[in-house]
Amino acid sequence: MPAEDQIAALSLDDYENYEFILADIEQHVGLSVAEQMDRFRRDPWGSLNGLRGPSGSEIPLSREAKTRFVQIARRGLEDIGPAARIHRLEKVVEELKREYSSLLFSGFVPASGDAHDLFKTAIRKLEQGYQELTYFVPCSVVAQRKYPAFDIGPVRFVLRERFFAENETALKKAIPEFDIPQTSETLEARMRSFYSGFQWIASIRVPACDPEISRSRARSAIQKSFDVFKLAVGGERARHVKRAYDLTPPSDFAELVSASPAEFRLSFGWTGQDAITNDQWYDQLKAGPAWPLLESVLLNYWQKWGELDEIDLRFLDALSWHSDAISEPDPGARIIKFWTSMERTLRTSPGDIDTRAAVLASNTAQDFVSHSRRFQHAYRRRRNDIVHGNAARVNESWYQEAVHVSEKASREVLFQYLFATEHIRSLPGATARKRIRHWLKELDDIAETFRQQLGGA
Repeated sequence: MPAEDQIAALSLDDYENYEFILADIEQHVGLSVAEQMDRFRRDPWGSLNGLRGPSGSEIPLSREAKTRFVQIARRGLEDIGPAARIHRLEKVVEELKREYSSLLFSGFVPASGDAHDLFKTAIRKLEQGYQELTYFVPCSVVAQRKYPAFDIGPVRFVLRERFFAENETALKKAIPEFDIPQTSETLEARMRSFYSGFQWIASIRVPACDPEISRSRARSAIQKSFDVFKLAVGGERARHVKRAYDLTPPSDFAELVSASPAEFRLSFGWTGQDAITNDQWYDQLKAGPAWPLLESVLLNYWQKWGELDEIDLRFLDALSWHSDAISEPDPGARIIKFWTSMERTLRTSPGDIDTRAAVLASNTAQDFVSHSRRFQHAYRRRRNDIVHGNAARVNESWYQEAVHVSEKASREVLFQYLFATEHIRSLPGATARKRIRHWLKELDDIAETFRQQLGGA
């Protein structure tokens, strides 16, 4: 449909919605006070989030009238395509209501030919208030301090001491001035206390968008960089890597116990959160064959923002499950999450997940048999025992081994899938999913070849 026709169709649809809303308002205004009170008793929520008049009074809207505003906003956002991702639907609805109210109380109503202009005006005003922002998030990452700063994808990590030294003047200005000086001092102390609990400050600059979307994008990007770090560094060392806002056990704690009434023993403890690595960890990480590919996936995720193809999206989802599993304290849940990670990449078409994982972990038929037996036992027996309630929650003797095997399988699958992405994109298929299925068929064929080499074992 030509652009002019599309705008005309949108205006007509919007006009019909606005006509319904106007009739709803007129119907309410025509009620007596007693009838308005009766309407309020039947629909008390209708008096909330209605239209605000110039004097600040609230004009109630029926649920259906509110739904019409949502329809206008959703239709408009769908029309602008990827540009809609910088907006939140509820904020667009709020701005639409303001624009419509302003027009209505000025004595005008939208016409069928220009009704969509209200949506465009609302979007323009919202965008005028959006800002490009840089977020500074305290984090636990790595214990070694040889590198005062390093980058993972679009995220930069700086040692806390360096961050404060470089930004001391600006930080002082950030604290609001109050009539009571102690209030400003208290706020500064709270800020420094919060940040001082973490060795690293992660920073990322987010393009202008809705404030909630902006904050969510920043935290998501930092988490994705952690996911990559945890995959590269390995499980146990990176279990406690986190952002300051993550809900995890505290690093510092105090404990009171009593052996007899009126007597207490006080003890304190501390758990290191940063990963323990060698001093050359970052140079070694960058020198690895997977690093350019991991960096590329992270940058694509950041720059394309919601427009990733299924090949990259499945990798990032699987990486997220793997990262969750590493930090998961419950061993049964860890096993489930590791295998969920593998299912995300290896279950686009029917087939045995554990067999495909064994193929990716193997160079020879003998390797395949060994890995296949271990992975099959961990997936079909142990994981199923947990999922279907056949395993005790805490003290199964096989948990440690099953966690180890599952993590090894998940890590191997992620790296091999990453190395295979260029090949997958070159395979026949009209869509990314069909190309992934073609690749999985290749894995199934390799498994069959390994079996034949071993006499059909």
